Amino acid sequence: MADQQRPVANIKVDQIENLVDINEAEFVPPNDAKKLPPDLTGLGVVSGTSEHYLLKSPSPQYPEAAREKKLEGVVTIKVIIDKNGRITNPEFIRGPLLLKQSALDAVKQWEFRPYVANHKPVEITLEIQVQYHLNP
Repeated sequence: MADQQRPVANIKVDQIENLVDINEAEFVPPNDAKKLPPDLTGLGVVSGTSEHYLLKSPSPQYPEAAREKKLEGVVTIKVIIDKNGRITNPEFIRGPLLLKQSALDAVKQWEFRPYVANHKPVEITLEIQVQYHLNP
């Protein structure tokens, strides 16, 4: 499956087994191998959850009209996280319309550590869910 010309893979692991016959020599790095900086991860994959990469996530302002109607719910926003960890192209996907603009305004301020694949920062597409709950 591709999303905006970028490959996307969803993988489910049902079982992990230990390797029995391991040739340790196959896992020894070559003499000219260089260590990666500690903030780089992955070898062809992006790892970790979005919360692991999240640096800043200001809460949304509860719209007064939604508060008066005692409206609660979840707003889903699709975003692209650029190579610098900034949100670009936030797009409302679903949720109560009275909460839409507040969620978009909040998510535009979120910041992430850059996602890394093949040892280079990459853009990724992510759906963010912003939850609205009234305090009792």
